[in-house]
Amino acid sequence: MSYEFDLDHLCELARLYLDPEEKERLRPQLEKIVAWVSQLRELPLAETRVELQEELRLTLRPDLVKPSFPLKVVLEAAPEKDESFIKVPRVIEGK
Repeated sequence: MSYEFDLDHLCELARLYLDPEEKERLRPQLEKIVAWVSQLRELPLAETRVELQEELRLTLRPDLVKPSFPLKVVLEAAPEKDESFIKVPRVIEGK
């Protein structure tokens, strides 16, 4: 069974930039995927009984004060350090 879809539109939605050769190579695979997913429409879901899970209850545990690792141990395990600070790669550009 063949399913029509706009490959260019699909690539745009997925932010994929494929050259024409890649599109032609992927088209048969994508057609199979679309056909497989389209089979879900044929499932008799209206006749299916829905089982609801019991509502989850989140329980909060009390905060417990516990001793932390000694600074010396933490700094010895750090790959880079500067005095009593652990150096990490910059993640935010700026000053």
